[in-house]
Amino acid sequence: MFMSVETYQNNIQSLLGQIFFLIFVFAPFIIYFIYKNFPKNNAIIPYYANSAKIDERS
Repeated sequence: MFMSVETYQNNIQSLLGQIFFLIFVFAPFIIYFIYKNFPKNNAIIPYYANSAKIDERS
């Protein structure tokens, strides 16, 4: 479906408020999730942790 530039701009401008609202609502949750799940600087890489467990069993 072809849409003119003016129609597209009008549709996007009507959604900008909703988009910014959703960004401000969900940004704290996303930042908290990344903070809690991102590995720390001194964390062991899972590949090495798993190989260390295998070595202990042998």
